[in-house]
Amino acid sequence: MDVILKEDCAGLGKKGQVVKVANGYARNYLIPRNLAVLNIAGNRSAVKVELRFEEIKEKKSKAVAEEIKVRIDGIELKIKAKAGKEGKLYGSVTKQDIVDLLKKDGFDIDKKIMDIEDHIKEAGSYDIQLNLFKDVKAHINLVVEGESSEEEEKPSNKEKSTKSKEKSSEEEEATEPKEESSVEKEVEGS
Repeated sequence: MDVILKEDCAGLGKKGQVVKVANGYARNYLIPRNLAVLNIAGNRSAVKVELRFEEIKEKKSKAVAEEIKVRIDGIELKIKAKAGKEGKLYGSVTKQDIVDLLKKDGFDIDKKIMDIEDHIKEAGSYDIQLNLFKDVKAHINLVVEGESSEEEEKPSNKEKSTKSKEKSSEEEEATEPKEESSVEKEVEGS
């Protein structure tokens, strides 16, 4: 049986191609899953029209992607994040953080097109690739600036607790003699 493929099928052919397959394979698998249609005059013209619309749509999408590439390629984004002394961030910079920065600059980019393996966890400069279309790629430079937190400048909790213990023991020593003298006075007064 001759069928026209509506999708690329591994081992059979590409979209729009006419292929010969077994009757059962066509009736039970390809046609019900909308992967192929029978090779008749009406279907041939319908598939040709569909292919032409997809080609036009792809050209428009590529043109839009190239326009975005011209505007976005090479821009520098800066983000501040809390970091330790060595530049390691307390949290991380995610794809969503980058998308939010791009939205502030007027770009509506999907985070799925960003080529980042993992979250950014250190301060520094990063080159991020945006896969705008099949062959259209743009690069942006992300600068992550580490801010030291106020907690590092203040004494740590351990230091605070040892100082407070020292102060409380000094206060107890200072109050103990006063308590003895007041007890002695009560005994003398009775």
